[in-house]
Amino acid sequence: MIPQEYAAWANASFPWEDMTCTCQQCRRTLHSPRVERAAQAAGTFLALVRQASKSAEMVRARQAFWFQLTIVEGMSYPQAARRTGHDHTSVLYGVRQYAAREFGLHPRSKREDILAAWRASVAKQATEQAA
Repeated sequence: MIPQEYAAWANASFPWEDMTCTCQQCRRTLHSPRVERAAQAAGTFLALVRQASKSAEMVRARQAFWFQLTIVEGMSYPQAARRTGHDHTSVLYGVRQYAAREFGLHPRSKREDILAAWRASVAKQATEQAA
């Protein structure tokens, strides 16, 4: 999911200079366990998501990260936007596009519908693994 030109970043530790603020509070909020889990589940890194790249691979990775952060981890759209340096409406659009691609929902689905589709998908996977 990560473009080839960013493959070298896979094992790199990112300096705090990439962030807009270097105070201790921002360090804690940018790299919380929820953010780290969302990045790992989406197969990307926070430093990559924070970039303004519009390549298709990066957009899809960013949308997957936002989905994991807002739907799976339960973070609000404005909180997710602050952590990635984007607007909350971009997060909303990205989550909706990801849900439309992954679950076949309408691109304007509400958060509750996306959450219900995700829960149904998780339940289906659990029953398939149990069988």
